[in-house]
Amino acid sequence: MDSNKRRIDKELGIFLHNCYVNSGKTIEELAWAINVEPRTLNYYFSGERKPSQRTLLKLVKVAKVNIQDIPF
Repeated sequence: MDSNKRRIDKELGIFLHNCYVNSGKTIEELAWAINVEPRTLNYYFSGERKPSQRTLLKLVKVAKVNIQDIPF
């Protein structure tokens, strides 16, 4: 396996995308609220990149996700 390839985390990406959809915000609004670029959110949603713990917590808070709904 090539060590230069990133591991894609589809489960996390799906969870983050669902947070976005359920938030009722546009990608731009959500990105602004958690201080990242809209393109970065798309990387998170695809599972290509993982947010830092701080960014993940901001996203969950802004999207008003219930703790019981977090799958990890």
